[in-house]
Amino acid sequence: WVSRLVVDAPLGVTVLLLGVGQTAVFAFLFQLLTLNPALLADGTFGQLGRWCGVATALVGGVLALTAVYPRRLLGALLLIDIGFGLITLTFPPAIGWETALALLLVRLLSLLLALVGLNLLEANQGRSPFALLLFVYSCLALLGLPLTVGFGGRWVILALVAEVVGGETAVSWQTILLLLATAMGTYGLFRLLALFFAPQPHTDTPAQPPEPLWLRGLLALLLLIGLWLAAFPQALLSYAHNLAALFG
Repeated sequence: WVSRLVVDAPLGVTVLLLGVGQTAVFAFLFQLLTLNPALLADGTFGQLGRWCGVATALVGGVLALTAVYPRRLLGALLLIDIGFGLITLTFPPAIGWETALALLLVRLLSLLLALVGLNLLEANQGRSPFALLLFVYSCLALLGLPLTVGFGGRWVILALVAEVVGGETAVSWQTILLLLATAMGTYGLFRLLALFFAPQPHTDTPAQPPEPLWLRGLLALLLLIGLWLAAFPQALLSYAHNLAALFG
């Protein structure tokens, strides 16, 4: 349903449901976990939650490998991100809520930029370098790769998985499978990019006018914010900590 939402729903609806809506859902779930500490004390709940997150991320990775359209790829990358988000529910509520907020903030910014970039690409028959840059950087941020705004939150999750599981054998499998899902998503992205740069048949379609200057300026500002947060990931984590304290 995530891919269908990205493909069929208007931009505002997609951002509302997958960004703002999921933030409300996570706030409710963490409130339940705070009121029921016995759940987190149960090792079975933690293992089940982590494996559900890993499985969701792997499904997203497989879908990314087979995606041949940008919107379907974006839906697959969102599924990987949702898988990482599910794992935060197995952490102590205070830490988990902060980490989930960091992920959700990145998702909100990345999803908005990616969808705007996609809309501009579709309007210009894929011939807008600026829109392609927006889409690619947003996808890399959703994957949580180094030098992107999403890296800080992903690194915290991987470190917490290792810390929570401790010396169990499952730590290696869960971490490896999460990294595998990320690698599959990355390969799917660059595979799709190869199609953009492949020679295109000559058509007589008239060139579309460039994006308005004000729109380029606004999107460039958002992109610069993302690059700044990528250079200083602790700023995003601190902001998520303050938000968690405000809404906790």
